[in-house]
Amino acid sequence: MKKLIPLLLLAIAPRIVSAAEISPDSLDQKIKVFSAGEITVVGKKDQARETVSGAEIEMLDKTDIAKATNLLPGVNLGSAGPRNEGRIFVRGFDMRQVPLYLDGIPLYVPYDGFVDPNRFTTFDLSEITVSKGYTSVLYGPNTLGGAINMVSRKPQGTLDAAARTGLSFGEDKIASKVASLNVGSNQGLYYIQAG
Repeated sequence: MKKLIPLLLLAIAPRIVSAAEISPDSLDQKIKVFSAGEITVVGKKDQARETVSGAEIEMLDKTDIAKATNLLPGVNLGSAGPRNEGRIFVRGFDMRQVPLYLDGIPLYVPYDGFVDPNRFTTFDLSEITVSKGYTSVLYGPNTLGGAINMVSRKPQGTLDAAARTGLSFGEDKIASKVASLNVGSNQGLYYIQAG
């Protein structure tokens, strides 16, 4: 044991001496760090936005918002709840994350927050815009999955009028009846519309 201790001290001594000889300046000279510089990627990607025009809605005879938005890719329909209300799903997000707007104004129901899209007709709309994914901050909160904006039809002349009637038939009887009238006037600085 007495011979082992001096041998251990001799084995450790050169390492202690070499560690004492290294100065901080020599460490900086031996270790070189590579720096690639700062890379800034600047790009702009268009927002995933789809639009159904009023002419397309009329041509395909879509009478409510749910049926009209179902024309777009990534939009699915369903019905749920105790009132069997229609639901619109955009890329899997329901109407809590994809709210409904009328000319940029949010539409909500105090009962459960869901708005039934089957209750809104398409007769007085010029287009329906569905923004998917990230949306403008102008839409406000709750737009995790996107936003659905219904854009009202604006009159073009001093007097515009449009009327529509229709029937749809089931197997044995009339399934539904549609009648609507829309009158408007564009006065330059403002417009008036009733329907």
